[in-house]
Amino acid sequence: MFRSIQSTHVQRSAFRAVTKGIECRRSIYSTIYKTVSVDAITEKDSSSDQANPLLLMKNISEKFRFCDKEGNRRPGKDWNFQIAVSPSDPSSMPPVLRTVNLQRVSSDGIDFIIKKGVGSVLLSESRPTSILFKVGHFSPGEDVEQWRADGHCQKLDLHDIFDVVSHATIVGMVASKRAAKEADQTFIRDPNCPVVSKDRQLLSNHSHFIELVQTTRLDLENGYVSNEEIEDSVQAYRFHPNRVERMIGSPDRVVMDRWEWNISENGDDWKEKAPLLPY
Repeated sequence: MFRSIQSTHVQRSAFRAVTKGIECRRSIYSTIYKTVSVDAITEKDSSSDQANPLLLMKNISEKFRFCDKEGNRRPGKDWNFQIAVSPSDPSSMPPVLRTVNLQRVSSDGIDFIIKKGVGSVLLSESRPTSILFKVGHFSPGEDVEQWRADGHCQKLDLHDIFDVVSHATIVGMVASKRAAKEADQTFIRDPNCPVVSKDRQLLSNHSHFIELVQTTRLDLENGYVSNEEIEDSVQAYRFHPNRVERMIGSPDRVVMDRWEWNISENGDDWKEKAPLLPY
C-alpha cells in the first residue's frame, strides 16, 4: 500500500515537472518569437519607415517574404488584399468588393492589376476606396496584423509593373476577356442565354475555357498576344491612401494594439501616428 502511494506521488511529481518544463519552453519560445516578430518588424524600423505606413507595410511584407527589399512581389507568392470601391449608385448597389494580387508597395502607394470591366471603370473614376490587408496568425507565440486604409486609385501604366506581375495572372485575365467576347457573340445570336450578373458571365463550358487558357498561355509565351490585347484585358492601378490603420493581436496580448496615420493637408507627408482604442 505504501509503495503504491509512493509510486503515485512520484508519478504526479514527474508529471508536474514535465508540465512545468513545457510551460517554460512555451514561455521561452513566445519571448523569442516576440523578439523576432514585433521588435524586428516594428522597433528596429527606421524613423522614416515608422512615419510612413506604406514603408512599414512593405517592411512587414518583406519579413514574411512576400516581397523583396524594393517592395516588388516575390515570384509565386500569394500576396493579396481586399479592395472595395463605391458604386455608381450607393443607394441601390453594394460596394464592389474584390480580392486582388498585390504587385508592389512603395512610399508612392500600393500597385495592383485587375481585369478590365465594371470594377475597373469605377476605380478609374477615383471613387472612395477602402482596402484590407492581413498577415500573420492568431496563435500563441505569434501575431496577426490587420491593415485598413481609405483613399482612391489612379491608373498606372501596365509596363511600369509588368516585370513583377505573374504571367499566369495575365494569361487568366486575357483568356477571361476572350471568353467574355465569345459570350457576347453568343448573346447577340441568342438574347435568352443565361447571364449571372453585370460584369459576371456564366461559365457554361469549363473544359472549353481550360482549352482557351492553355491556348492563351502558349500565345503569350510565343509572342502571339499583342500589347493591344493585353491592355484591353488588364488595367494596372496605384492605390493612394489618405488614412491607414494598423492592428496587432495575439492570444498572448491583453488587448490588441491599434494605430492610425492620416495624410497631411498638402498630401505630401504623413502626420504622426496616433494610438486608438482597440474597439
